[in-house]
Amino acid sequence: MDGIPALEDALILKDLGNGKLIIERANGEQWLLDAKTSWCTWSWRYEGKKVSLQFGPWSSRLTSEEGEGCDFWTEEQIR
Repeated sequence: MDGIPALEDALILKDLGNGKLIIERANGEQWLLDAKTSWCTWSWRYEGKKVSLQFGPWSSRLTSEEGEGCDFWTEEQIR
């Protein structure tokens, strides 16, 4: 499907508060994400745990194992 990012596993390394997260993609890249809404209400529970990621160069989506989802701006690559 064109335009829809593939689903991959990711790890939430750190919930920085104010809707910002540091995630690690399956390929080892680390990214800073910024929630499109005020914050992602469930992300803190998944710090250090795997979630599903649809990664895009401008916008990404995280989904918990319970099916909770949040949309993020893809801010910058950290590593």
